[in-house]
Amino acid sequence: MNPITKKLVPVLAAALCVCGTPMLLSPQELSASDLEISTAAAMKAADRLTVRSDGSVCYEQGDKLVTGKFSLEPNYILGDMNHDGKVDAQDAAVLLILSAAKGASADGSISEMDELYGDVDENGDVNASDSANILRYSAAVGAGEDVHPFGFAYYYADTNGNLLKGRIDDPSGESYYAGDDYQLITGWFDADDQTYCFDNEGVMYKSTWLEVKNDQKLWMTATGEMAAGVWADTDNGRCWFNTDGTPADGLRILDEKPYYFENNALQTGWITIGERHCYAAKDGVLCEGLQTIDGATYYFGNGFGRQSGWVNLADGPRYFDENGKMCTGWALADGIRYCFDDNGLRMSGFVDSENGTCYLDADGICCTGWQTINDKTYFFTSDNAVMATGWLDVDGKRYYFGEDGIQQKGWVEVDGNSYYLDETGAMVKGIVEVDGTKYDFGTDGVSKGEYVPPVSNTGTGKDDLLNTASLSPRRTITVYDQQKGTGKSKVDFTFTLSDRDIEIIEQFAAENFPENASLAEKLYITHQWIHYNNDYAYAGWKWNEIVGCSYVDAIFNHRKGQCVQYNGAMASVLAYYGFDVYMVKGYTDSGNQHFWTQVEIDGHTYMVECGNSGKNGDWWQEFFNLMY
Repeated sequence: MNPITKKLVPVLAAALCVCGTPMLLSPQELSASDLEISTAAAMKAADRLTVRSDGSVCYEQGDKLVTGKFSLEPNYILGDMNHDGKVDAQDAAVLLILSAAKGASADGSISEMDELYGDVDENGDVNASDSANILRYSAAVGAGEDVHPFGFAYYYADTNGNLLKGRIDDPSGESYYAGDDYQLITGWFDADDQTYCFDNEGVMYKSTWLEVKNDQKLWMTATGEMAAGVWADTDNGRCWFNTDGTPADGLRILDEKPYYFENNALQTGWITIGERHCYAAKDGVLCEGLQTIDGATYYFGNGFGRQSGWVNLADGPRYFDENGKMCTGWALADGIRYCFDDNGLRMSGFVDSENGTCYLDADGICCTGWQTINDKTYFFTSDNAVMATGWLDVDGKRYYFGEDGIQQKGWVEVDGNSYYLDETGAMVKGIVEVDGTKYDFGTDGVSKGEYVPPVSNTGTGKDDLLNTASLSPRRTITVYDQQKGTGKSKVDFTFTLSDRDIEIIEQFAAENFPENASLAEKLYITHQWIHYNNDYAYAGWKWNEIVGCSYVDAIFNHRKGQCVQYNGAMASVLAYYGFDVYMVKGYTDSGNQHFWTQVEIDGHTYMVECGNSGKNGDWWQEFFNLMY
């Protein structure tokens, strides 16, 4: 404590009493005249406060009326200077000590910078009386522990010089609020059921954030009210403010609508809430149910999160991919291919795909294989589930389907050729009886017309001869050289059917012989097949391919050969079925070497000629001619 202050302390108690009465007064004990005197005392000594006849109050500075906002020094409001929780004579004593210590004078003014007060009561001396006047005024205006004892006091006068009370909106855009003592309010203030805040010069805060305790922010609106229980647009964006002025945070339900707030602002667009992907519309309302966003459809379920996978809705299940987009058209769902309509509903029935027409069952799954639909038979491929049309091979049999995919049966015309499809829809080959008439369908299924069995020279049907001949299956076939002898006088060579040859013949039979075909029909089909399905193997790569092959292998597998292979394969089939067969090496009429097959039945010899040019030429004998 400095010497001057120390010297003043012993006399403070007496100095703070007038007529033995403490100078601390409550506002209730002050009269209106006390307040007026104290308010007037707050004005500078050289100026004066004037009450006009109409009751208005003006402030004269010299001989001039003050208008607009102005300030006076000091405000003479005493606060809790010793921080004991109350405003009393002790605070006045502290103020007096400070003033005296810093050189208080009798000029009747107080400097904010120096925290001094002077001769307030203008009696020519700075003493306890001045402190008492400060204390009286402080009590009159409601001094409290947060009120500072020094600083400027601000007022506002209109263009006529009248001091204003209440809300004041200056043409500059600034706003103020003056109390009953005409002094502009600073700090927080409630009026007209609204809360306002003013800076140290009485300027109302507008369109700005104010930070309060615990780093909490409050928003002051464009008209100055603290946003509370309302929507307000801030520099962060639109936001809802709770009734205590704090901005909404996180998920909130307002007027039965869900919103999400973050960083003191309403969120819109895609939002991540925890592990949920949500979307808020332009008005901030969180989406629920089916929603179309940027051309894609999403589903937002409980908790407003975007859904993926199957979602069961009232009108049927829908599938949403890993990004939450609803699937339309063809799409994979859990590894299964489905087709969804434009509304995302799973389709069923006939549906077109990029590869053709498909059929979806009641669960939307693509059907494959044979399907009966509305009493019609269809076939759908296993690789892409496409409906078959035209010719199709299934399990070794050939079927035909119309352009509408329906399996055909009976007679059909395809590319100018006639075919017959049995009761299962399979194409027939060889000699087949249709409605009591036999037809020749060859080995390719194309109808050659009615089948007319050849007639022997003896009048006995050749089919009957073949079907009734004594049979003794054999594997060895002799080749006679009639170039060097006659009849069977000269053996040229023999050949034997291997087990592999037998397998090839049996496979050929299974693939080409109709069920219940007669022996004659089987031989006729074999004869026709050999001629129409083999190339003549001239010298070169074709001949080289079959060098070392058996006659059966060359003809039925490689489909190449010369007359010896053609007739050797035919003789092998005849031997397999048990006919007394052999081959002959001789000459043609032109003198060229040629091999052919002969069969002996009931003492007669018949020639079975498979030709010399295969499908490349037209020289071949009619099947089974009587020789002698």
